[in-house]
Amino acid sequence: AAFREGGTRPLGLTPRYAAPELFEGGALTVRAEVFALGATLGDVLEVVRGGLDARTASALSEIVERATRSRPEERFTSADEFASELRRAAPSILGNGRAVAGAAWPIVGLDEPSRALFERVTKLEAGGGVVVTGPLLAGKSTLLRRLAWSLGAYGRHVAWVQGGDQAMGELDLEMAGASSPSDVVLLVDDADRLPDSAGARLGELRAQGARVVIVTGAGGDAPIPGPTLEVFEIAPLGSNVVRDLALLAIPSLPQLALARVLELAEGRPGRLRAVVERLDGAPVVGGDDVDRLVPPDLFSISRGARERARPRGKAQLAEVREALLRGHFEDAADLLATLDGEHTFELGVMRAKLFTNQGEWKRAQEELGGLDPKGADPAVVLEYFVELARANLRGGDYAACVKAAEMLEARERAAGDRRALASFAEALALGGMALSFLGDLERSKAMHDRSIEAARELADPRVLSVALSSAAFSLQRQGRLEEARPCYEEALENAERAGDAGTVATTRLNLAGIAKTQGDLSRALAHLEAAVDMGRRSGRRATLRQALLNLANLDLYLGRLARALVSIEQLAAERRDLPPSFAAQLLSLESEAAHKSGDLVKAEALCIACARAYETVGRRVDAAEAHLESVFIRLSRSPSSDAASEISELERRLGEIGPALADVSSHRAALELARGKVAALKGETVQGRAAFDKSIEAAIATGKKDWLARAYQARAVLSAEDGQLLAARRDRESALGVLEEIAARLPRDLREVFWDDPNRRSLREGEHDRHVTLASPHSSVHAAAPGVTQQARISQDRLARVLEVNRELAGTYELRRVLERLTDHAIALLSAERGFVILKSARENTDFSIHASRDQAGDDPHARFSQSIADRVIRTGEPVVTTSARDDSRMADYVSVHQLMLQSIACVPIRSRSAGTIGALYLETRMRSAATFNDDLPLLVAMADQAEIAIETARL
Repeated sequence: AAFREGGTRPLGLTPRYAAPELFEGGALTVRAEVFALGATLGDVLEVVRGGLDARTASALSEIVERATRSRPEERFTSADEFASELRRAAPSILGNGRAVAGAAWPIVGLDEPSRALFERVTKLEAGGGVVVTGPLLAGKSTLLRRLAWSLGAYGRHVAWVQGGDQAMGELDLEMAGASSPSDVVLLVDDADRLPDSAGARLGELRAQGARVVIVTGAGGDAPIPGPTLEVFEIAPLGSNVVRDLALLAIPSLPQLALARVLELAEGRPGRLRAVVERLDGAPVVGGDDVDRLVPPDLFSISRGARERARPRGKAQLAEVREALLRGHFEDAADLLATLDGEHTFELGVMRAKLFTNQGEWKRAQEELGGLDPKGADPAVVLEYFVELARANLRGGDYAACVKAAEMLEARERAAGDRRALASFAEALALGGMALSFLGDLERSKAMHDRSIEAARELADPRVLSVALSSAAFSLQRQGRLEEARPCYEEALENAERAGDAGTVATTRLNLAGIAKTQGDLSRALAHLEAAVDMGRRSGRRATLRQALLNLANLDLYLGRLARALVSIEQLAAERRDLPPSFAAQLLSLESEAAHKSGDLVKAEALCIACARAYETVGRRVDAAEAHLESVFIRLSRSPSSDAASEISELERRLGEIGPALADVSSHRAALELARGKVAALKGETVQGRAAFDKSIEAAIATGKKDWLARAYQARAVLSAEDGQLLAARRDRESALGVLEEIAARLPRDLREVFWDDPNRRSLREGEHDRHVTLASPHSSVHAAAPGVTQQARISQDRLARVLEVNRELAGTYELRRVLERLTDHAIALLSAERGFVILKSARENTDFSIHASRDQAGDDPHARFSQSIADRVIRTGEPVVTTSARDDSRMADYVSVHQLMLQSIACVPIRSRSAGTIGALYLETRMRSAATFNDDLPLLVAMADQAEIAIETARL
């Protein structure tokens, strides 16, 4: 079945692997797919359990148990999460690294050709046949296999024959179970390789009524007698499909290289795969890289992965320099290996550059420490200071980095010396970043300005890309995202022009950070996957590690916990070798993972350890950010017996954090949000609201979508606590709108994962989350009768909504708009999932039409509903309410109720004074039971009356 939003109807079921909801008419969703994967894993586990150690067997059993739970929402949120957990459970068997280029490829773009071929074959007369034609590597065999599956799914007898010496035996075996040749469709792959005897036998079967579909090699003829075969030409894949396939295999392909790959592929999946295999493991930035790695005779030779050509003999220093400048660090390592045993000042500088970019900053410092610049070539001495600054920056010694940059700037250089000017620009770029980490923003900006000025004077795209990306990084740290992004984009353009794979990887890594902050998670994923891919290909392990850290952070935000843990565990295994700043980031990730897993005590401890790690390397702002996150974690923990002490401790932490973040706009939204939560906890409503207002203003100003949603949500809770229900509802809707905007940009398969987050899910379902769980010392006045207070608030909210509907009816004469808003209010008030306004047709019969169809997000879901229930209500004029449709004997005869897996239904008539029942207001839930539908029937009847007023007004 094709993937559709919300699932699609399955065609044919294998009971052993079908999820329970499919037997009740449910849609084929991602979680139904997870069930099938879990059931399959269970079968495999039964066979191999004896060969597994107890820990692995137990971990796999837990995966099977979760994947095959009867309630879909309790399973893994996606096949990707299932796979990630599987890799964690059995790394020795499955591995946890990337797949090789020759691994299984997705089959895409064949839906229309498959449908057309299937239709052609099903219309064949007895003895007829089709030959599938197309160039080499066009996907003909894949299309034939797809046809075999489709025919089998529709109950046709399919006989598969593979050309070659065994074809006759295969044919006899396939035909043994056939009742008659006329019932058989013969599918023959590589038909040009059939022996004459097999060809003659196929001709006999055609004469007896068998249909035949064949595939041959390029220009090959098949020795099959019989009537002339119809020709089915397989068309090239669409350009977008081929592009997506290429980027799936090589996420880091820049536009110029991608265009050359697509040109070579000619829309044929086999040709594309052959090109990708030749590029496996190599950094590819431009079209010249593709041409260098893909031989002209690629498509006329047997398929095989490219083997990297090792340098023969001693490398020339110019070759090493070129590889380093282009960011091809694996190639540079191979070249430098040929010079082992040689020790010169220039070689030492080159080795240090390689070590730093491979993430071995300590080794780079040791190499540089053993060099004496006295008497060396002045140009190489300048490069020595550049690498000294770079190694210190990576090692977290920011003061030493700035000192090295200033020492280089103070040295004399000849006018017009391009090599010296390049070193000058690059050193200042590194120094500017170090000053940014130290919080000296004024000096940082001045250094970056001088770096960019020198790079533009030099007019070298590689140097300019380094200067621009470094300046953009400092702007990004200050939260000046709208200034940073175009700077990065210009840097990326220049890095691609220069063919600098290392800077391409780093720049895309940082662009991902901006995209994530601004809520464009799909773009952030694309940039991060590209950075990981290019980091691996170029051998720039420092960038690769940072990309893995950031990708794990994004996975945690999305809710892909298992996938994030795979990356976190890989990085934790290298903890001893990580630079101090990387180690601090890893602690932050581990803290967030513990938070997502529900271990709040561990999460808070790791967060504080992260802050201390940042303090050790002098990164005050990052340390303050980590302390701030520890405040949020503390606020979400269970209350202690001494709430006053808890509040005092939180205020102390915020008092220490404030000065460090006072001048950093990028953290202002989070800081004010924390202040507002603590004020609300103390019962200081006015101060809390003021802080939330500031948080919202700061989040809007800096474009931080997630913090904006969190601030709206916190202010909504405060308003609800204060009895301001309309204000609370507006803020909840604003928060939901921000999250909907973020989710809308995600690929379809990630939206369900995104909304599975408990906090987002509760917000989407209209539940009021609590901004704190600590008991407020000012809440005792309400403690005696919480149920009464809550009931009063619910009643006030309902009254407010009814009044709002009345206002809209009074000011709007557009029937469609009013009915949609009325349905939205009904869904919100009764906590339903879907709602419809259904009106009778003007004709004198029982036909009716939908005039409003809404879900919780206010969209038109085009969903099916129980027409039999609606028809009964409209026909009899009596309401129907059930909170458990499956168990309600009245629903036994309503097939649609069971096909749609309805849990709760409330349907009330819309009555006209002059024409009787004219329609119905219908609400339903499918994922959960709505326990209050019975109690809320009078309210629903009142809203149906309002619908009647709107209809009558519109008809005047």
